[in-house]
Amino acid sequence: MTVAALEAEAFSHPLGCQTESDARLRRDYFRRTDAIIDVPWELSSGENFKYPQTTGRRSLLFRFTRPYKDMVATCGDPRVVRDFYRVLSLTAPPRILLRPQTVARALALRKQA
Repeated sequence: MTVAALEAEAFSHPLGCQTESDARLRRDYFRRTDAIIDVPWELSSGENFKYPQTTGRRSLLFRFTRPYKDMVATCGDPRVVRDFYRVLSLTAPPRILLRPQTVARALALRKQA
């Protein structure tokens, strides 16, 4: 539902620009929706690839992102876990999990465990 709402919002933006051609409106809309869809698609399909029986091509970054996601989700730090769930609920971009303080907190608590 979140993705549909974000796509509707992306659709409403170019409609306000009535001076543009239909082809340009379509191109702008699909460019915007591609960016919207990338995050939830990666979040959902990336989980499948943690199972060895899943076939298909894993992204080049999978080897690094999969363990990092697991570490962030299980580190036990309330701030880090809150940010992780913000990303999962699509209310924050994944890049917040790469903030230096987030990485440091996740690593510090993980080492203590």
